Amino acid sequence: MERLSLWWTKKYKLPYNHELFQDRTIFDLLTEFYVDYYENAPLEAYRNPDGHIQFKDTGDSLIDKWEEQIARGQSPDLNEAFTAEQRESLQRLRARGKARTRLGGSFKEVVESMEREARRQGLHNVSTRGPSTIRRPVGRRVSRSNFGDGYS
Repeated sequence: MERLSLWWTKKYKLPYNHELFQDRTIFDLLTEFYVDYYENAPLEAYRNPDGHIQFKDTGDSLIDKWEEQIARGQSPDLNEAFTAEQRESLQRLRARGKARTRLGGSFKEVVESMEREARRQGLHNVSTRGPSTIRRPVGRRVSRSNFGDGYS
């Protein structure tokens, strides 16, 4: 809200506590702000010789390269945005996630597996199709793990 009030006071040369500002809704202020913003700093799209629309001069050379590739009908390599270390880290996270979802099962398979385990432990409440807090076995802690293991 502070940025909007600063923009408004500069544009209209009136204080932010003026009734013209106070009577406007946030939606109206944001709409006017973004209209002014994009009119002052447009991001232009051009048609290349093949007729494809392409954004140019976005201010980021990598984005400009990707836009050019897309306009030529190619699929850009989005991994270019990451360093080798970041790509390795992503690979480790993917592998870890697949291992935790029982060798890469889908989200639906994980949920169904958790439901079966809850039924086996007597924790599933059929009337609400959800976990029951009433019939929890004594001495067992049940986690809210997303990985289908059923225990913490």
